[in-house]
Amino acid sequence: MSGQKRLLLVGGHPSPATSRYQNSMISRAEKIGAACISLCDRVTQGKFDVAAEQQLLVDADRIILSFPFYWYSYPAIMKQWMEDVFLPGFAYAAGGDKLVGKEFIVFTTIGAPEHAYHAAGFNNYTLDELLRPIEQSIRYVGGVYLPPFAIYRSLFIPQNELDKQCDKAMEHLARSFRTKRQLYADMIREAEQLYVPLAMQAHDSTPGTTLASKP
Repeated sequence: MSGQKRLLLVGGHPSPATSRYQNSMISRAEKIGAACISLCDRVTQGKFDVAAEQQLLVDADRIILSFPFYWYSYPAIMKQWMEDVFLPGFAYAAGGDKLVGKEFIVFTTIGAPEHAYHAAGFNNYTLDELLRPIEQSIRYVGGVYLPPFAIYRSLFIPQNELDKQCDKAMEHLARSFRTKRQLYADMIREAEQLYVPLAMQAHDSTPGTTLASKP
């Protein structure tokens, strides 16, 4: 897939030198041909070079937003980057079509276990629910929001387990995704394939015989 899609990994950790995850992700992503940036290295006197950041986005087909999950969202530096770079005339409003059709994937690390992100868990909501503002921002600019990838218990897992999770993240980054319409069509096709033999069994059943009783 990396030979077909131009990949851009945007690292949004506010302290990348202390992050096991971001460093591991960037080194792996570079090996499969992705362009990788760390936002902390892109700021000069508190500002981004907007034109340079926009060009990186224009040149990419699939954009990975990689960040630790801070207060149920992305860190302030990634929020600033989006506010500074996703401007009218570029990302939305008149002439703002430069991100239309581009794919976005959220990669995030979460300190708590996965079961905490559930209606019965202590964080009350699923990760998908908590990522809704980011998803909506991507959809608003015409982007394609792909399924996110999360590493849970990131504060506690040993390095070898973190490495395995980062390898899985790379597989997720490089995979092909079917559209919702395609997934729905697959389900209907499977249902139709199953329905034919069931219908034939029902037709062939003798009076008083149910499908459940047939061998």
